[in-house]
Amino acid sequence: MTIYKHHIGDEVIRTLSVLIVICVYTMAGALPIFPTFECEDLNNAGPRWTKWLSRFEVFLSAMDVRDTEPEKKRKKALLLHYMGAECYDIYETLKNEEDDYSAVKTKMNDYFVPKYNSEFEDTFSDRQVRKKVRIWISFAQY
Repeated sequence: MTIYKHHIGDEVIRTLSVLIVICVYTMAGALPIFPTFECEDLNNAGPRWTKWLSRFEVFLSAMDVRDTEPEKKRKKALLLHYMGAECYDIYETLKNEEDDYSAVKTKMNDYFVPKYNSEFEDTFSDRQVRKKVRIWISFAQY
């Protein structure tokens, strides 16, 4: 390449070098690096799963994976690959052959994100507030 350097310039050579690297990377079929979801610790898995899934959807946008019919299988495959081996084992217990990307996402959300029982939480919260008020009133009377 140094022979042609005088004819085409340094900037063009740098651009061609980058394009060659991109082509080799694409031809090799290698997937970009993205962290898997750590699902061993289920204590705070809900918020971590929600955050990881949000980052994964940004990653899909960056890879230009669209929500078109031909891309839906690819989107599902990428999710199953990137969520990691342990999560894939969990999905194996929940899966259905007709699952698409949104079905996989829903099943994993149902597994990791705890349900919120608003009636129970409100009742529990009210009880806690009343208990604290009673303690404060009894303390103030002394």
